[in-house]
Amino acid sequence: METNPKAMVGYGPDGGYPEGFGYWGYGTSFQVMLIAALESAFGTDNGLSQAPGFMESARFMQYMTAPSGDCFCFSDSPVEAECNMMMFWFAGKAKDLSLLWIERQYLDRPDMQFAEDRLLPSLMVFCSQLDLNRIGKPKKNFWFNRGDTPVFIYRGGWDSKKDTYLGVKGGSPSTSHAHMDAGSFIFERDGVRWAMDLGMQSYITLESKGVDLWNMSQNGQRWEVFRLSNIAHNTLTINGERHLVKSNAPITRTFESKKQKGAEVDLSSVFANSVKKAVRTVILDQKDHLEVTDRLQTGTRSCRILDHGHSGGSQNNGQEPDGINQRRTTDAIDGRCRYGSRNENLVERAPA
Repeated sequence: METNPKAMVGYGPDGGYPEGFGYWGYGTSFQVMLIAALESAFGTDNGLSQAPGFMESARFMQYMTAPSGDCFCFSDSPVEAECNMMMFWFAGKAKDLSLLWIERQYLDRPDMQFAEDRLLPSLMVFCSQLDLNRIGKPKKNFWFNRGDTPVFIYRGGWDSKKDTYLGVKGGSPSTSHAHMDAGSFIFERDGVRWAMDLGMQSYITLESKGVDLWNMSQNGQRWEVFRLSNIAHNTLTINGERHLVKSNAPITRTFESKKQKGAEVDLSSVFANSVKKAVRTVILDQKDHLEVTDRLQTGTRSCRILDHGHSGGSQNNGQEPDGINQRRTTDAIDGRCRYGSRNENLVERAPA
C-alpha cells in the first residue's frame, strides 16, 4: 500500500495510458487484480481506484480500438486489438455498461485473443454481477487526454466498420516503451486504414541478435530499429535527424465540431536543433476529408523536410482518396512550410 500508488501516477491526470494499448492490458490487469483482491478481503482498496485518471483509463482504452478492429498502436503495441477482460471490472465498478460495447462483441468471436489470458477465469467473476443484455453504446465521439502521452481520438460512430476514425498523438520518445512518433496519426474511413502505424517489433527478434533495445539515449541503438524510429511513422523528419529524445510534444488545441475534428501538436521541442517552431495540425473536415498542415519557422539554417506517410490499404484502382498524401520532401530556409491536402507544398516567408 505504500509503493503501489507510485505506479498509479501514469494514469493521470485524465486517463490516458502513456505506454499505449498493449501495455494497458498488461499493467492494468494486475492493478485490477490487486484492487479486486483488497476489496474482497478487506472491503476497501484504500483509495487505489480513486487515483487520478485510473477509472477514466477504461474509456481511453475503448477509444483506442478503431472500427476496423485494429487499435491505435503507438509505442510498443500490437496492431490487432485484444479483448481486455478487465474492462468488465471497470464497467461494474463505474456502473457504466457502455464501456463494454466493443468487448461484448468480442465474446462472440471464438478466434478472439485476450490480453493476459492467464487471468481469463476472472472474466466469469467480473461478469457474474453484470447484465450483458443491457449494454448500450457510448454517447460521445471524442476523446482527449493530457499526461505524458497526450492523445486525441475522433470516432465517427460505434456501429460500423466503415465509421471514420482519427487518432493523433504527442508525447516524448523518453516515455517507457515509446517510439519516435510524436505528431503521428492514424486514419480510417470507409473500412480502410489509410494512414497506419506499423506497431511494435517482437522483442525476441531484436534481443536475440544482440540489439541494445533498452538504451533510450539520443544515440542509443533502440532508434536504429526501423519500426521505432521517426521514419517509420506518419510524422516529420528534418535534415534526416532523429527526434530529440528529451523533447515533449503537447497537444495544444483540439477541434470537436461537425465541421472540424482533429488536433494541433506543438513539435517545436522535437526539432529544437533544426527549427525555431514546428506545429502540426491534423483535421477532418465536414465530409471527413483529411488535411495535415505543418507550419515550420526556420532560422538561417537550411532545412530539408521529409513528411512520412504509411498507408494500410487502397481502393479506386490503387488511387489514394482525396486528401491523402503519402510522402513529400520540401526544402526551406527562413520561412514557414505548410503541407495541406491535395498535394499542396507551400513555403511562406516568415515576417521580417
